[in-house]
Amino acid sequence: MVITGLGGEHKISQCLFKDNHAQNGGAIHVAGLVESFQITDCLFINNTATNFGGAILFANESRFFSFDNLTSIRRQFSRFNHRILF
Repeated sequence: MVITGLGGEHKISQCLFKDNHAQNGGAIHVAGLVESFQITDCLFINNTATNFGGAILFANESRFFSFDNLTSIRRQFSRFNHRILF
């Protein structure tokens, strides 16, 4: 999932991200400037990225990030050993 654009509030909840692969941000790649980004009640399993952010990559500045009740973040790999990269 790639999220681009300017501004706005983004929420992801009750999701399963499993066996995804991308160049950057195996499951989620936030490429735009966002006002806030919230991930709640999600499960991340076995996601990979060739370069950065095996599970999640935040590539630009954003004002507020929230991670609530992430059930598991496991087996997330990237070339530079990042699971979540800001």
